[in-house]
Amino acid sequence: MGRPDASGAAVHDREWTRELWSAVRCAGVLLALLLLTDWGSGRIAVWRAALWFTLAALLFIVLYPARVSAGGNWLACRRLVREQRVRTDLLVSVRCVDGISPRLLLRDALGGRVEIDPRSSSATRTCGSV
Repeated sequence: MGRPDASGAAVHDREWTRELWSAVRCAGVLLALLLLTDWGSGRIAVWRAALWFTLAALLFIVLYPARVSAGGNWLACRRLVREQRVRTDLLVSVRCVDGISPRLLLRDALGGRVEIDPRSSSATRTCGSV
């Protein structure tokens, strides 16, 4: 009873793929502009190219969209490294956390915790569909 039942129909974020490609494009454009600028000025070097690749990778990590999915009695938010999952039938707390970007924090009785952006079109569509 620790993890929510993963069987059955699940609803996934419809906009996630588009947002992922947008993150890839932004990181790629930044990398291309930095490399072209270095090449045009004649200052391109291996260490500078490695620095620009690292900077583009960091931008991609920051822009990587969370994938929200929901099913019978559970809600999950998968980020780049880990997945957070909560049982919606065992919710003990729902809070709106203010800050730079407002977040909706859901906690269940088993210690599960999910943080999502309530203004996100993908989170709103996914949560509203279940």
